[in-house]
Amino acid sequence: MITPRFACSQNEASLVVVLHVPAIRARDVEIIAQDTTLVVHVNPYFLRLVFEGTGGVVDDDESNARYDPSSGDLTITVSKQVKGESFPDLDLLPKLLAPEGSRDREQQPLIEVLDEEDAILQAAENDWQLPQQVAPVEELLTGQKQSYGFLNLHSGFFTHVAHAENDVNVLGLDIETLPASERSGKLHESEEKKWDEEYYMMDYIQDEEIRGIIEWEYPFRDDEFDEAEVLAQLRLPRREYLIDAGQARQLHVTLVSVLFSYFYDARATGRDPTSESAWTISALTPCFVALSTHATVRETLVASYRRALCYPLYRSFALCERVRADVGKVLGLGVKAVLRVLLEANAILAGHDVYYVYSKVWVEDYCVWIARHATAESLSALGREVGETEVGKGAVGWPLEELELAAKMAEADIDSDDE
Repeated sequence: MITPRFACSQNEASLVVVLHVPAIRARDVEIIAQDTTLVVHVNPYFLRLVFEGTGGVVDDDESNARYDPSSGDLTITVSKQVKGESFPDLDLLPKLLAPEGSRDREQQPLIEVLDEEDAILQAAENDWQLPQQVAPVEELLTGQKQSYGFLNLHSGFFTHVAHAENDVNVLGLDIETLPASERSGKLHESEEKKWDEEYYMMDYIQDEEIRGIIEWEYPFRDDEFDEAEVLAQLRLPRREYLIDAGQARQLHVTLVSVLFSYFYDARATGRDPTSESAWTISALTPCFVALSTHATVRETLVASYRRALCYPLYRSFALCERVRADVGKVLGLGVKAVLRVLLEANAILAGHDVYYVYSKVWVEDYCVWIARHATAESLSALGREVGETEVGKGAVGWPLEELELAAKMAEADIDSDDE
């Protein structure tokens, strides 16, 4: 079955859902409005939405459906059980598409919803939402293969890494088998080999272009999603996650590094991605290049700073600080702003023939999780933590202050010679 493109709006008395379902027979449309659930089926389309609220929707005499064959739009109006109630997050489509109660159950399995017509229709009729026991990930592994990515849910994506031109991978041919305890060491080792003192000093002296990048203002937005962003949400996989408090904290911490890499590239390109953008985002994200995560926000920021100081075109501590401010600001704006940024990062990665893999094992899941489970309160708290976390120049492990002083002295000598 096909999930149609749709949009939701509301007024004091009603909820309005507009579906784009071209070339259907209007008389075959089936609509069920009950409590917080709205189900629409007309072959080959199926849509089930779950709304948050104390009341819900009801199919009464004031409810109606109108089909416009010229545009292919089906407009469904259903009454609210509680007049004046406002349903939140009507433009967070993955949240609306989540099964009823999935956001509140203490135990919820990881599932991916499949488009099987009979199963979907039977589930809609019988409201099957039974808990399922998920086998531990370890039981599914074979040989020495390790899990990685979002909640360690993935494996096998790098089986043929020897034949891929993935030059951000620091784990080499052992990427599928190297234990998590050894990945961070590989990350640190690769950075030490790549670190270039002269490059850093040169960027510190000749910083006119970098200063322009730092002064550029990112166009933050937390308003309604446009049509392209709605379509991007509909393309996301349908997944539910079993997450405890510790895992939720880890997801928040790792999110900081993903946002940091995106904002670095957005500043470097003026938010106009280039052919190098997928590489830049991937190379600067520690959980991509080494499939390893960090325990605290400070550790994550230090790891991101180190990547940004020894790999991309512009290597500036001041630029790192500006990007950190971007991360804190977007988190403070809430779910829609963060999801919008992640959707842009995902589009950049998904369109690359090599680095799309990081979309599959990290960013797609992050988009779904943010839309369905993250809250404005948790993201704002994380944003404040990012803003309050100081990363001194000595924290990165390289003598930045000494190099900057030497660069100034060398520049002064050159100026003196010119005079």
